[in-house]
Amino acid sequence: MRSLCVLVLAPLLSGCATWFFSGEDRIDRSRPVALVETTGGVEYGATTEFGVLTLGRTATSGPCRVHYFLGPTPVIESGTLDPAGGVFTRATIDLKTQAARANDRPLRPEDELRVMWTPDGQRERSVRGALARADGVRGDVRAAPDEPLPTGATVLRLAEDGKWQFAGLIAARASLA
Repeated sequence: MRSLCVLVLAPLLSGCATWFFSGEDRIDRSRPVALVETTGGVEYGATTEFGVLTLGRTATSGPCRVHYFLGPTPVIESGTLDPAGGVFTRATIDLKTQAARANDRPLRPEDELRVMWTPDGQRERSVRGALARADGVRGDVRAAPDEPLPTGATVLRLAEDGKWQFAGLIAARASLA
């Protein structure tokens, strides 16, 4: 009977226990961002339905530590890095993250965008944005921000259902001459 009790209580002892006992009536998915420490440095990433994604600028494989938000609580977990295809590297961890759904259509100039990142793994920063509209600009290029945006910051699009979708990561700063 004792082992059955331990088996039943084991799921409650995981990282989600903080949210479970918090009194919140919904899961907070408003901060789908991560800070990933690799063997080569630190970089920003996104917590998506495909896992924790980064640009892999500091490392594309090996051990890592992922700082992310589980509801209102900042969490740190050890994981491993692996190439995820294209420009992304995936940090695999044991717990499920906030898992922002991927953007399901091409970005349009009228889309409402938000760029978000966690500078220290304890809080998040975000700025509103829009796509650039200028002659000679092609593709998903964000309009010039009021402040420099860090490489790897998460770009989110406000979907028709009122939820934010993962649209990509800031890859570089560009200027037109």
